[in-house]
Amino acid sequence: MVASQAYAGNGGNNLGTSFTTGPSSNAQSVTSAAHNPALASFVVNDEKKLRFSYFPSVSLSVELGEVDNIVEELEDLTDLLDGDDEVYAGLSAQEKLDRFNEVLGYLGDAGYIKNSFKFNAPILPLFFYSDLLGGAIGVGFSVDFQAALSVLDDELSYNPQNDSYATSTSVYIKSGLETSLYASYSRNLETNDWFQERGDLYAGVKVKLMSIDLSKQVLPLETLDSDEIGDIIADEYDNNQTSTTALGIDVGFVWDADNYRLGLTIENINEPEFDYGDVGVNCTTKPENTPSRTACEVAGYFAYVTGDIQARETYTKHATTRVDGLLKLTKRWFVSSSLDLASYDDMVGYENQWFHAATSYDPKGRLLPSLRTGLHKNLAGEQTTSLTFGATFFDLVAFDLEYGLDSIEVDGSSIPRRLGFSLSVEQSF
Repeated sequence: MVASQAYAGNGGNNLGTSFTTGPSSNAQSVTSAAHNPALASFVVNDEKKLRFSYFPSVSLSVELGEVDNIVEELEDLTDLLDGDDEVYAGLSAQEKLDRFNEVLGYLGDAGYIKNSFKFNAPILPLFFYSDLLGGAIGVGFSVDFQAALSVLDDELSYNPQNDSYATSTSVYIKSGLETSLYASYSRNLETNDWFQERGDLYAGVKVKLMSIDLSKQVLPLETLDSDEIGDIIADEYDNNQTSTTALGIDVGFVWDADNYRLGLTIENINEPEFDYGDVGVNCTTKPENTPSRTACEVAGYFAYVTGDIQARETYTKHATTRVDGLLKLTKRWFVSSSLDLASYDDMVGYENQWFHAATSYDPKGRLLPSLRTGLHKNLAGEQTTSLTFGATFFDLVAFDLEYGLDSIEVDGSSIPRRLGFSLSVEQSF
C-alpha cells in the first residue's frame, strides 16, 4: 500500500498506487515521497541509501460534464448551421429554435470534457541518503497535461429570408502542459525525549522548476464542420500557446508514531504565476472574412460583452494546504485519508477540493498481490465522486482503476462521468 504524487491543481489525478489511495502519508513505494517532501526520510535512510523508479509511471483520466450526448448535440447544431439538418427536417423553424436553445442552456451550464495525463520519467523519482547533510535528497521530473472542452452558449436565431440559422455559440478549449523538475531535502528533526518516546517528527522542503505551456481557443460552431468536433482537443490544444517558467516551493511535515502517521503539506507557498495566450484582442490585424478573424471577434464578444471568459488571463498556483493521516490497523492492513483545506483551480480553470479515503492490504510477499480500494470526492466545483481499485504484483507492478459514481447517457448507454487508470513499475518496500 502506498500513496503519493500530487500537485496543486492536479484535479484529483495521481500517479502510481496513490491513484487509489490518494496523497496520504504512506511511504511504501518510491513515488510516495513525491507529494510531501518530509516523506523522503521514510524512503531512504542511513541503512538503505538509494531507491528509484524502474520505468516511467503514467496515469490517464477523463471527466465529463453532467450533460448527455454533448458531442452529438454539438454536431447536430453544426449540421443545422451548415444547412444539413436531416435529423430535424420534420420540425418547423420555431420548433428547431426551441429545441436547440433549450439544449444550449444545458451545454453552457454543464457541458464539458476534460482529459488529464501524468507521466514520470524513468529512474525518477530518485532518492538517496546523504551522511554529510544528515537527511534524504530527492530528485524528480514529471509531466502533467490537462485539456478541457466546454461550450460558450449564445441564442440561436433564424433568418427567414434565406432560411438559415446563426449563433455565436462556440467551443472553448483550454489546455495546460506542465513539466516540473524538482529537488527535495528531508530529515528527522530529532525533538526532545518526551516527543521521541511517542514518535518522530520529520520535515522537508521541495524546490520545483516548473515550465507551463497554457493555451486557450474560442472556435465558433459556424466555422466548424460537424465531423471535426470529436478531434478538436487533439488538433487545437497547442494553438495560441504561451510558455512561462517559474519556481515553486513546497514544505511538509510528518509525525510518525507506532500505530498512526499524520502529515501536513503546503504547496506553492510562493504562489507562482503563469500566463495564457490572449483571445479576442487586436482582431483588426487579422485578415477579413477568415475563420481566424471570426474566431477573434466572437472571443471578444464572450470576453467583453457577455463576460463569460477573460481576454487576458493569468493562472496562479495558489498556496494550498493538505492534511492527511494513516492508521496502522496491523503491520499489513492500513486505512488512510487526506483532505484539501481549501479549494483551488487547476490549469484549465476547474475548481478542486479533494477528499480521499482508502484502505489497503499488503501480504508482504511477491507471490500474492497487495490490494487497495479508495473513495475520491471533489468537495468543490463539479463535486464528482469516484471509487478506485488497485493491485501491486510481485512488489513491482502497480495497476489502478477509477470508476465514477456519477453517470450520464451517451448513445443510449449510461457511462460514468469519471474514468481513469494508472500504471507504474517501481521499488516497493
